[in-house]
Amino acid sequence: MEKAERLAFTPALLFLLILEAAYLGVVQFQGRNLAWSFALVLLIGSFFFACIQMERELRKKKKAALKYERELAEAHERIAQREETLRETSDHLDKTREERNSLKEELVKANEVFDNYSLQLEITESELKALKSESEAILANVKQGVFLINEAGTIGAQYSEELKNIFQIADATARNFMRLLRPLIPEKRHQTIGSYIQLLFNPKKNAKQLQRFNPLKCVELNFQRPEGGFAPKFVEFNFQRVFSSERISQVLVTAVDVSERIELESKLREGEERREKQLELLCDLLYADNSQLRAFLKEAETVIGSVNSAFRASGEAAQGETPQEKVHRVFRMVHKLKSQAVALGLHFLEREIHQMENLLNDLRRNSRASNEDLLNVLVSISSFQARLKEAEELIEKVSSLSRPFEPDAQGGGNRFVRNKPGSELMAATEELCRNVAARTRKKARIEWNVQGFDGLEIKYQTALRDAAFQLVRNAVVHGIESPERRELLGKDPCGLITLTIKKMEEFQALHMTCRDDGGGLDIEAIRNRAVRDGMLKQEEAMALSESETYMLIFEPGFSTASSVSEDAGRGVGLDAFKEIISGQLTGNIQIESGADRYCQFEMLIPLA
Repeated sequence: MEKAERLAFTPALLFLLILEAAYLGVVQFQGRNLAWSFALVLLIGSFFFACIQMERELRKKKKAALKYERELAEAHERIAQREETLRETSDHLDKTREERNSLKEELVKANEVFDNYSLQLEITESELKALKSESEAILANVKQGVFLINEAGTIGAQYSEELKNIFQIADATARNFMRLLRPLIPEKRHQTIGSYIQLLFNPKKNAKQLQRFNPLKCVELNFQRPEGGFAPKFVEFNFQRVFSSERISQVLVTAVDVSERIELESKLREGEERREKQLELLCDLLYADNSQLRAFLKEAETVIGSVNSAFRASGEAAQGETPQEKVHRVFRMVHKLKSQAVALGLHFLEREIHQMENLLNDLRRNSRASNEDLLNVLVSISSFQARLKEAEELIEKVSSLSRPFEPDAQGGGNRFVRNKPGSELMAATEELCRNVAARTRKKARIEWNVQGFDGLEIKYQTALRDAAFQLVRNAVVHGIESPERRELLGKDPCGLITLTIKKMEEFQALHMTCRDDGGGLDIEAIRNRAVRDGMLKQEEAMALSESETYMLIFEPGFSTASSVSEDAGRGVGLDAFKEIISGQLTGNIQIESGADRYCQFEMLIPLA
């Protein structure tokens, strides 16, 4: 048994022993001495209770001992754990010491690296300062505007000084490139440039193709002057993408002021064009009669003077003449002058007059023409006057070279120098016929019957000449068919125009006819055009007689041509012809026509 169990049975054992002793005493003494027996029992009982009390104390001490043993065991466990912790801490401290020593070594190495890096940084900083100084010097002196823009169009902090000069600004930092351009270029181009810059930042768009379609390759910037007006400047912009981490981060822009180059190129072109024009004019003059040239130049000066006078008086009230009527009158004068230039073979001057006609035609069609439109006409007239001046100077220079010309190699007529007015009329009209036929890819010839023309007053000669020019031009353009068409109709591929001018002494009048063997007048086409142009209503046009329908072709601006060319489409040729015959000479005009057979204009002009 364990010690604790033995102690638990001790009181019971003592109690049995006491009972046995009391029993033996009673038996021995047999009551002889009860007092002593009772005293002995009390003594034994007291001892018994004392023993019980002692046992209780022993049990308490036993419990305390057990508790102490448990606490002692726990304390030993804690001590063991702390010792384990101390061992681990010691190991950790050892590792920490090793790491610290390693860090010390690394720190020493890092200090060495840092010292080296500091030294290199000082060297690099010095180099960077030198590079910055060089770049600043470059940006300050380069003759180009160099700058970077981001996708929003904002200019970076670094840019060349020339950029400020180009845009005439004090500072370009953080300025928006598109906003700088807005007041300097037209709005439509500004929108195009905005779209182009967006494409520059699109990696899917090919850079070479974008360079080819650069809308700012050479652009005119218009800066407003303080005193008014604009100062133009031509600038050439180029764009180059800048990549960062394989994405387009910025665009490098270079801007070059090429105003001097453009001005020089313009002067060179103008000089070259002037020399080419003078050479072409000289070639034309060499093939024209000197006296006819001088007469043409004199008349041209007169016409241009009349045109200038008409436009100078545009703000004054004319006698019953509206501004549009005045433009029509000027247009007729210029058109007649072009016919004379064609007749003389002056193709260069013909083109100059044709350009003037284009501007006048726009002015004629626009009832609300602006001052700018009128200014364009005046500039064209001034340019033509300059050409006339050059022609006069060239005539003086080559007058000694004037000579008879050989017959025309094409067999279309002879180009001899003639002195008689009738001969000059025929030569000039045939020249016009050949030129117009060549331009319209047709063939035509003229048969003449001229009597009494040389004895007429100059005003009649001039009027009949201009009338002949208009009628022949009209016959070739509108009457004579193409060679292919004529062959299909069984006609001679070369159209025939018959011109007759006779002085009728008994009636004191001039009789003139112009007949061609072409397709004749198309009555339906004339009526339809009159309705389309708003001249007549459909029922009014259909009610016109044949002769009344023919007279519509003399209305200003009326033409059945499908397009405008040097010879047709403006509706001024027959209008000018009517002005000559009915207006200037108070004559009468009659028209006859047969489909696919002929068209004839017959005029009777009274002599004063």
